Amino acid sequence: MGDETKVQIGAMKKGAEAMGSIVERYLIRLLGPLGKRIQRATKAGRIMALAGIVAVALSGVLIAVNAISFHTEVKTGVLVVAKPKANLRATASTKSKVVAKVEKGDTLSYISSTDGWYRVRSQGGAGWIAQEMVDRKGNRTVVIEYEMKGYGIVFLAGIALFIGGIVQKKR
Repeated sequence: MGDETKVQIGAMKKGAEAMGSIVERYLIRLLGPLGKRIQRATKAGRIMALAGIVAVALSGVLIAVNAISFHTEVKTGVLVVAKPKANLRATASTKSKVVAKVEKGDTLSYISSTDGWYRVRSQGGAGWIAQEMVDRKGNRTVVIEYEMKGYGIVFLAGIALFIGGIVQKKR
């Protein structure tokens, strides 16, 4: 390696250290009371704590974007006939025998469902009705699902790095 290359590498190291100091200074200010705890740590401790914070932040974003999903479900409630007239059938088929007739606004008690049909109970009896003939009314519940993708491990590792960093006090 030539002298010029060594000089360039040295200049890059100094620049990286200066940039790191600036980033560290502003990050510590931004963190408020946590930043003050980080400032009291050794240089290695500060680096660990800041790396831990970055890991926690990035894993938190990844969890929110990739691992958590939200959807709503109707857990309780009723089905309301949405069309002017509809038929309740013996089986889940348009070719099946009509067992009762219902009208727009009638409420039906849900029993079960299969392939575009609801099994319901009405005042006229029980039967099957096509899903497009009714609207579901009732209490909606937000369901939050978390899929394990390993981001939780990075999150916990970040917390461990942070704690490990701030316990290293300057002497």
